[in-house]
Amino acid sequence: MARRQRRKEKKPAVDPMVAWRRDIRGIGVWTVISVAAAGGVAWIVNLLG
Repeated sequence: MARRQRRKEKKPAVDPMVAWRRDIRGIGVWTVISVAAAGGVAWIVNLLG
């Protein structure tokens, strides 16, 4: 356990570009999910309406 904690502490700060890319990926994934959810809800509403 101690070794793992030390390794985490020794890790260098995350590069801004890497963090930025991760954020972009996360935003893209959540955008697709939200759009799909909104589309599904609208489609169901149209079917019911």
